[in-house]
Amino acid sequence: MFPEERSLVEEMQGRPFVLIGINTDSDIEVARKSVKKNKLNWRSFFDARTRRITSMFNVRAFPTVMLIDHTGKIAFPNLRGPKLIPEIKTLVKAAEQDGMVGEKKAPEMRTFKDSTGKHRIEAIAEAINSENVRLQKKNGESLTMKLEDLSRSDRKYLKTVDLPAFTNGDVTEGGGEYRTFVDSTGKHEIEARFIELDNGKVKLLKRDGSTTEVPLDRLSDKDQEFVKQQDSGS
Repeated sequence: MFPEERSLVEEMQGRPFVLIGINTDSDIEVARKSVKKNKLNWRSFFDARTRRITSMFNVRAFPTVMLIDHTGKIAFPNLRGPKLIPEIKTLVKAAEQDGMVGEKKAPEMRTFKDSTGKHRIEAIAEAINSENVRLQKKNGESLTMKLEDLSRSDRKYLKTVDLPAFTNGDVTEGGGEYRTFVDSTGKHEIEARFIELDNGKVKLLKRDGSTTEVPLDRLSDKDQEFVKQQDSGS
């Protein structure tokens, strides 16, 4: 049963679901070896000495499987067999409909793939919004990718990790801030981050991760002053 339980825990990452094991082996070292040998990826409590947990839930035989809903009610006292997984998913969905969210883990370095499977990048996720994710590569360089351009498995992974959101004024790589730049006519705007001023051209990083160059004299007086201050480091 362990492979099915491991797969279930992985599938439910980021959703309001927790699998807890109760171990009553006579020796705690035996219990620890069992966790390691079977590669258990869920919390397991040792209850051999006091039997406090098993007594509380009136457990009289092993294995006993109890499904507890998000209100703390025991929905099924000992459900096993083919109905188990469907009922778990039903309870999880009900919890989500009531606004419950799962515990999210810290992001880690991983190989992200694009939707075609042809391109890969080793990076760690930094921030996310409804359309984009910002990644930091091993060399420290940051880039922004559209979520729709990532593989399905990567999009699923990003739902399980705790990431800050892109917001207006969000401090990004390099220390700059996203702001709304306006052209000299006042008719055109672009939300972007200042990168550099080079030969009279302002290089900007847009929210979608692409860059653009705008002649300095095409920007509003206020934005020209901002760029000059950023370029001088003042």
